[in-house]
Amino acid sequence: MDGTGGIKKEAAPGLYAGSFRKVRLEGTPKEVLGGLEAQLQSLTSKQAIICAPPRVGRDEWQITTARQGLEEGYLSRTQENFEALNGPAIFGMDFDSAEFPEALLGALKEAGSISHALASVHPSFGKAAFLRRNSASAGVGVGVGGKKSLTSSHHRYYVVPDGRLIPEFVRNLADRLMLAGFLYGKITASGHILPRTLFDTFASSDSSRLFYEADPVLQDDKLRALPRPCVVQDGGMLDLASLPPLSAEEAFRLRVLVSEMEADLAAPAKAIRAAYIEQRVADLVARRGISPESARRSVQSATERHVLDEHFEIFFDDGSSATVREIINDPTQFHRKSCADPLEPDYGGGRAVAMVLASTRPFVINSFAHGGARYDLAPQLQMFEDREEALPLESLFRERSEEDPSQHIGQPGLKVVTDRIEPKGIPPREWVVFPRLPLGDVAQCVGEPGVSKSTLALRDALAVSSGSEPVLRGVDETGAPISPERLHLAGPVIIYNAEDRLSEMERRLAASQRHFDVAKPKHPIILWSGEDGTKLTIMQRDNDRSAMKRAPGADLLERIIDQYKAVLVVLDTQISLTAGGHENSNDDQDALLQELAWIAARSRCAIEVVHHTAKHTRNAAGDMGAGRGGFAAVGKVRSAFTLVNVTGEAEDERAWGVSSADGLIRLDYAKISHDRKPSVPLVFKRMSVSVGNGCGVRPGAAGALFDDDPRAALQAAGDFAPVLDLVKIEARTRKKVDGSKAEAIARIAHDLLAENNTLPLPGLWEAIGARAREQGIFEGKARNVVVGEITSALGGGGVQFTLGSGQVVLIRALKRSSAQTACWYIDRSAKAEDGAQ
Repeated sequence: MDGTGGIKKEAAPGLYAGSFRKVRLEGTPKEVLGGLEAQLQSLTSKQAIICAPPRVGRDEWQITTARQGLEEGYLSRTQENFEALNGPAIFGMDFDSAEFPEALLGALKEAGSISHALASVHPSFGKAAFLRRNSASAGVGVGVGGKKSLTSSHHRYYVVPDGRLIPEFVRNLADRLMLAGFLYGKITASGHILPRTLFDTFASSDSSRLFYEADPVLQDDKLRALPRPCVVQDGGMLDLASLPPLSAEEAFRLRVLVSEMEADLAAPAKAIRAAYIEQRVADLVARRGISPESARRSVQSATERHVLDEHFEIFFDDGSSATVREIINDPTQFHRKSCADPLEPDYGGGRAVAMVLASTRPFVINSFAHGGARYDLAPQLQMFEDREEALPLESLFRERSEEDPSQHIGQPGLKVVTDRIEPKGIPPREWVVFPRLPLGDVAQCVGEPGVSKSTLALRDALAVSSGSEPVLRGVDETGAPISPERLHLAGPVIIYNAEDRLSEMERRLAASQRHFDVAKPKHPIILWSGEDGTKLTIMQRDNDRSAMKRAPGADLLERIIDQYKAVLVVLDTQISLTAGGHENSNDDQDALLQELAWIAARSRCAIEVVHHTAKHTRNAAGDMGAGRGGFAAVGKVRSAFTLVNVTGEAEDERAWGVSSADGLIRLDYAKISHDRKPSVPLVFKRMSVSVGNGCGVRPGAAGALFDDDPRAALQAAGDFAPVLDLVKIEARTRKKVDGSKAEAIARIAHDLLAENNTLPLPGLWEAIGARAREQGIFEGKARNVVVGEITSALGGGGVQFTLGSGQVVLIRALKRSSAQTACWYIDRSAKAEDGAQ
């Protein structure tokens, strides 16, 4: 116990010595779980279980660590050594209700229990046998009365037909639980917000995970262990294969719920992150003697980008510590050395949470805290160890005749695979904008001239530089995001345009800043005009018989990216990036895009290349072959998308009720290599917005005042520039498809309003939901699900219908404030009879 009377929990030490012993369980699911119960009851404080058996070859192995390597008869605890069984297996689930917020506990109370909640999204849980046992930390009492230290955190074990399906099943189950309302946000010690549900998805999907089931070791006379009996429920196997992943529409709804949760927690998370940064900065200054400014840059780089600079300190399991520079200078000493999580050294007791991987560049630290993360170790130090100090931007444009630009820095990576790859060593993919702009790769935007490709690029730049998801995703009339895209990484942006003058680029950016109300972005936007300044050439051909080679412009681009640490680079247009190249040559386009791919990978940024369509493919929405010239280019990019004018004539556009006069543009995903390709386009409305460089006089008034002097009229009114606004186009179709459902919800709301014309939704949603379920309109019970159904049906323009008396009423769900957390109201107003639709 600590000095305040609370119970202090220390994590178990790392597994470095001892033995693994295989245990076979046979019989019906209940008999298998009965055998497991006997094993759990017999465990000592120095024993734990793994739900998967060790690799084939023997029934007992001696324990070693991955860092020490393998000898005959020795085995380390990795997923490749403890693979999920191809056949019947034990599936362990970890539930920690100590972290559940009140809202989630309320949703559980409404569902009845955790078992009922699980069965509500996957009925097989209601028929499956399982063993339940409180975790060790949940069974500690204080004094004679034995008051528990924690709530009913527990483990559950099921028998499943095929252990290989467990990881995918865990992902699908977590998604469906969160979509059903069993979602909460966890703010980490470093101020990051993580979506969570009823069980620990990372622990439950890891086949090599240790379950500590023995009684806890108590080191205080005031503490005592409480009984933790195993409870076995009879039933069959838990069916994993029948739980499908979310559909595209369901995935979008889940993303909306997660974004709303993140918005609710943004303020406390920001405060925690600020306090964390101040504490880590102070620690770094005290321990390493660096300046406060350097310490702050180091900590912010780690928290914002998971990039650890040379000063960042890593704490190892053996009690030692080292800076990132020390690790890079001696990678052999630190390779596969286990350590604490870089951001949260106290996580999980501070031991065996992360591991340094420094056998090949780039060196990284893989952490298993909070579901896993990868930290890059000072990429500039690894890749450009001998680079000169950063130069002023103007000096970067001067030729460097002493350099040979055809010489490539860095070499392609090679790895000889002789055994199953350890998945924990593979870092998760990284994005600037998910799923369109992958970090370290090239994306291609294809559209006909004048379709607003450059305007879209400025919109992306504004979102990334300001770190603003509302700019990227847009919001509908209810305040919910329109686009399913997510901003993963904010940072500096470079926009190169070979066709526009710098003043025109400034006009368009100024109009976007005014329209989206971005006063000062967090990071700079570097505007680079090839018309006014240095033309950018990435590849060149010296004569008709020579091959394409890297041009000095490629070195220039890399130096500018490194100078400003850009995370997004837009190159407009593709045809302008070569000298002597042939647009229709597959070899030439392959060489250009390959060079850009290398630059993106080395510089750890996303490169977006703007490209034109051919005349006959200008309306080929979502066609990866729509780009003009050699088709090989699209093979090198990891993401490709098209911009096409909406005419109302395409098959899916007919249901939108639009025409070319509406000025709409659609973005269709043509190729997504790193994730599932969205099937629904994003639709934008092209708007003309004031740049703000006039005197504030409206154009009509300026024309009247200066009828004889159009130049004076323009100076008074100022310029206008195009801006793209997201449109929730599917709402038009939804109104047709769900009209009867919306009217049924509206009639229920009308009845419950009684004599009132306006009532707050928090007092109505339960009654509306109950009646809707009785009438078979929808099945959801959780608050966020029911409120979502109501606001989707009655939001925006609302629903009109005619009463038996002939009176036409309009029922709407609305907010009286633009704040995201503002209360919803149900409003009723009477309409003239001829207004009914």
